[in-house]
Amino acid sequence: MDLRERLYLSTIAEDAARLARGESLGVELAAFCTASNMDMPDFAVWSKRAEEDCAGARGVIFHAPFAELFPSAIDPLAVRLAEERLNQAYALCERFGARRMVVHSGFVPTIYYKEWFTERSVLFWRRFLADKPAAFELLIENVLEDEPYTLAGMVRQIDDPRARLCFDVGHANAAHSSVPLADWARIFAPALAHVHLHDNDGSHDWHRPLGEGTIDFGTLLPLLSSLAPDASFTIENLRCAPSFDYLRAHGWL
Repeated sequence: MDLRERLYLSTIAEDAARLARGESLGVELAAFCTASNMDMPDFAVWSKRAEEDCAGARGVIFHAPFAELFPSAIDPLAVRLAEERLNQAYALCERFGARRMVVHSGFVPTIYYKEWFTERSVLFWRRFLADKPAAFELLIENVLEDEPYTLAGMVRQIDDPRARLCFDVGHANAAHSSVPLADWARIFAPALAHVHLHDNDGSHDWHRPLGEGTIDFGTLLPLLSSLAPDASFTIENLRCAPSFDYLRAHGWL
C-alpha cells in the first residue's frame, strides 16, 4: 500500500514545506488556522509565509480557522461570525490554489445537544455551500466528538456531494470514546475523503509522531485504505520527518 500520491504535510510543522518539496508531497496549509491572520496587518506576513510553504508542493489543502467559530451556535451573531470567517477562508482557497478546505465541526460537549448541533449545522453548511463551485470540497473534521455517528448523520442530512468527512484519528483516540477507531473508520467511510494522522496515548491530543502513542496504525491504515481508497492523508505533527520515516519504514510509502 503506497500513500505517497495521497500524502500531505501540515504546515504547523517547521519541516513541512522542505520535506514536501523534496519528496513531491502536498501541503495542508495551516497559516490561517488563527482567523486574525487573514486580516491586515498580519495578513501580509502570513500570506508571504503561506506562499513559501505552497511553493513546489504537489498540491494544497486549506485548513480553515476554527477558534471561537461555532456553525451551530445559539447566538445568531456567533453564526454570522462563523459565516464571515469561513467565507473569508474560502476566498484564500482560491488564492492559494486549494479546492479542498478542512473545517472543524464546532461541536462542544455539554454546551450543545447533539440534535440541536446536527439540525443547526446542516442549515449552516447548506448555506455555506450554496454559492461554491461544484469542484470545491468541504472536509468536516471531528474534534471533540466522543462518537462518529453524529457527524456521519450530519453529512448525510447535508446531502451535498461536496460535504465530506475528515477523520482525525488522534482526536478520536483522545476523545475518551467507547467506539474503537476501526468503527469510527467504518461509520465515516461512506463520506470519508481525508484523514489526519498523529498519535497520542489516549489521555490528551498530543499530536505526537506515529508510533509514539497507542494507535495501532498497522491495523488502521490498511482498513482506511480499503474502506476509502481515494481518501487523502495529512501528517499533522510539529515535525513531519519522524512520521514520514515511520510510514516509509512500515511499507506505506
